[in-house]
Amino acid sequence: MVTAEAIQELRRRTSVSSLDALHALSVSQGDTERAIDYLRTARFATKALSVIGSEVAARLAAALIHTGMWFECEQLDRERWHFAVAPAGHARLVTLHDEMLCAQPA
Repeated sequence: MVTAEAIQELRRRTSVSSLDALHALSVSQGDTERAIDYLRTARFATKALSVIGSEVAARLAAALIHTGMWFECEQLDRERWHFAVAPAGHARLVTLHDEMLCAQPA
């Protein structure tokens, strides 16, 4: 049985919609860890953003950790980073990135 608390916990950890959380928990028979794995499958492919500059990348990672949003980060080369989030969290990722760029000194 899927509870409202389990849905909220999955949403908190992954930033997916309530409907996606309910579906993932139903498929995984209420197991949150299996639901997270399910959400990471191709059906729920991530959305990504590339970031230039290690300082911006570090601040963005800290902001994402602070919000509790699930994300993956990969360093592409010395100054380029690739951030991936669940589709529902993409708008928040872009907003945080834009805030980081606006806050940079000229």
